[in-house]
Amino acid sequence: LQIFINWKLNHSFYNRTMLQSTGHPVYYHKSIRKKAQIHRVANKSLPGSVHLNKSEKIQLINIAKATLICLHRETEPFTYADPAEIIRFDLERGLTVVLYGMSKERRLSIESYIGYLAFKNNIPVAYGGGWIFGHRCQFGINILPPFRGGESAFLFYQLLRVYKQYFGVERFVVKPYQFGKNNKEALKSGAFWFYYKGGFRPVDDAVKKKASVEWEKINNSSSYRTPITVLKKFIASNLQLTFKENTFPHYDAAELSKYITAFINDQFHGKRDIALTLCSRKTKTQLGIQSIKSWSRYEQKAFNEWSLIAQAFLNIENWSSGTKEKFIQLIKAKGDAPEKIFIRRLQQHKEFWIDTEKKLSH
Repeated sequence: LQIFINWKLNHSFYNRTMLQSTGHPVYYHKSIRKKAQIHRVANKSLPGSVHLNKSEKIQLINIAKATLICLHRETEPFTYADPAEIIRFDLERGLTVVLYGMSKERRLSIESYIGYLAFKNNIPVAYGGGWIFGHRCQFGINILPPFRGGESAFLFYQLLRVYKQYFGVERFVVKPYQFGKNNKEALKSGAFWFYYKGGFRPVDDAVKKKASVEWEKINNSSSYRTPITVLKKFIASNLQLTFKENTFPHYDAAELSKYITAFINDQFHGKRDIALTLCSRKTKTQLGIQSIKSWSRYEQKAFNEWSLIAQAFLNIENWSSGTKEKFIQLIKAKGDAPEKIFIRRLQQHKEFWIDTEKKLSH
């Protein structure tokens, strides 16, 4: 398209020098902690969030956008950030983690995409996000180049601590791109071992076994380096770290999306608009809802989207009235409540997980 952009770097704020948060006392290092124990860090009680006024929240959104502009990058939780969804935690050793939820019209239909920007001594040092679905979170981290090495592991574990305790995440998943798939930089840096040292393991058993053999070679020789050809074999599997084994789901939210697409193709000849109309009507009847006209437009949008899920996966007619009411409140939360409320309600809706598991297992 040859769209050219001219940007004059003379703004008083949009430059790296001015990209600073405020409020967290400067931490002066007596030593650098290159090693950290993930369970000790992640399970340490999380302090309460910092109270922020609206102007402070908008300032943090601007900092996040400008940080990525300087890197020629973009991420939706920053671009479409909702000031009401900005949460800040001031942690140990000068570290601050700010969470970014998206505006209601930009929220994902099934999972919750929550971004973050991490500061060290009020300077941005890392960004990324988590796609939260139940107790499962697909997680991504990008440490800014000047701050790699050093206390990277401690920083990473603190981020997991925030998502674990604030959102109730118990299973973290890392996609292959993060450690090498179509990512030469990650391969060359041996990013796979960064996650492995933290307790992440390949989901695929064959890859898990190969990694275990390679890890033994590393431990037996301080000069040994894993060849790129071997690291490429590891990108055939996701990595995961599970804090509790009896958590759900084990599958990605994308599996629900694929099933719904197949459901529409099979039951409605691929016509999504007809599927939405008929599924919405049937779901209202099953839940005992006369009308959703009094609902907010975001709640109505969520209801229409979740009616597809209801008809593709759920046996609502067998639910109790209390379970149905919880499902109604779950849908409303997806549309017009803070994302944290939706995340927690979805985690607690046992019948939803039982029914979806049955469908997907078939």
